[in-house]
Amino acid sequence: MKFDPYSTSIQRLYFNSLCTSDKGVTVGRYANRIAKGELYINEEYYQLAVNENQNTLHRSPVGFGKRLWTQECRSDENSVIFYLTSDDTGQGFPVTMQIQVCYTLEESAVTISYWAISDKDTAVNLTNHAYSNLNGIDCAPHIDAGSYLEVDTEPIPTGKLISFCGTDFDFRRSKRYAKSYDHNSLLNAPKVNPFCAVLRGYQRESI
Repeated sequence: MKFDPYSTSIQRLYFNSLCTSDKGVTVGRYANRIAKGELYINEEYYQLAVNENQNTLHRSPVGFGKRLWTQECRSDENSVIFYLTSDDTGQGFPVTMQIQVCYTLEESAVTISYWAISDKDTAVNLTNHAYSNLNGIDCAPHIDAGSYLEVDTEPIPTGKLISFCGTDFDFRRSKRYAKSYDHNSLLNAPKVNPFCAVLRGYQRESI
């Protein structure tokens, strides 16, 4: 794999070195949407930078995908660690945060681990926004979840949980996609295997 110190993106999944979108990057400080960019922490109000229909989506205009990260290669562990100090200039989030993202190449997988430490209470929700080339593969996901969060037209989660039963969102048994999804699933508590959401590939004639 080839990594990019800008945004900690995976070069094999990304097109150039300086990110112009969120594809492939570590997004933050807060993945997904915050309505109207309005954030309350300990009864204090913070107005965040907005970047999508007057909402905050993942970041401000200068999000983590446009920051230069420090990197440390650990060849003995098949991993690389990226470091970033986020003072959120221009984003509006409170406090300074120290962030680490570790990519580890395992036998048949890449594991991404996140750490974030702040000097006061704040909001953080980190993830990787990679896209995979599934050309020629019929994907049949399995998601161990019984409900999902309703969203409005923005789409902002309303807080209402809706049962999967009898809907296109029910992936408790692997099946093909029926539509485009941009929703949060409420995962069931893991019993043995901690990996609840699994994307499996099948030959077209096998389902």
